Amino acid sequence: MKLHIRKSYESDKQEISDVVIAAFGVVHGREITDLITGLMADPRAQPLLSLVATANDHIVGHHCCPIKG
Repeated sequence: MKLHIRKSYESDKQEISDVVIAAFGVVHGREITDLITGLMADPRAQPLLSLVATANDHIVGHHCCPIKG
């Protein structure tokens, strides 16, 4: 399987959520998804690095963190 890393897009939100829930289970996955959504929407967290790993055009991983200079 060949992985590709790219910037995440707004249209990736549902697939990112699905990957997080698959990785952490329904209860914890939804909590983590809420944290990710909040971080991405928080202007104080900008600039923000949000990357996805894809395989066969499907998201299989996500990384998100604020970038402080």
